[in-house]
Amino acid sequence: MKLKWTVAALAALTLTGAAAPGQPRYAALVEDLEGGFRGFAVADQASRADAEKAALAKCGQPSCEVVLVFSGRACGSFHRANDAGFETRAFGWATEPRLTEATAQSLKTCSAELYTGESCVHQIKACNSSGGGEGTVVYSISDTLEDEEEW
Repeated sequence: MKLKWTVAALAALTLTGAAAPGQPRYAALVEDLEGGFRGFAVADQASRADAEKAALAKCGQPSCEVVLVFSGRACGSFHRANDAGFETRAFGWATEPRLTEATAQSLKTCSAELYTGESCVHQIKACNSSGGGEGTVVYSISDTLEDEEEW
């Protein structure tokens, strides 16, 4: 009888999206640069696909772009420079166990890439509060840019 209740409880956790003990959770940060800057984030999702889909849905525009996905008990931060009329805009991202650490690191990285007249004023942030595992970067916008530079 105990086995039936355990199986039923695990099935309920799976159906509701609640984290099974020890399972990593995912967070996604999304930006929209069309007509300015808008940032969106979701955390504590069951999979990378769920996190990306939920964050893009929050943004709700075809111009939205995933900039960071991470898993595990961690916080992520993404900074983007203001639009100072350059073709590209500086950015920085980080994942750390605490949000203050992630914020400081993403701001530092963004600030190191600034052009004259830019400042890292935009931020998107999120923390996974459930699930297991150390924080792991699953995807970052840097991955896409590195692929484009190879061509």
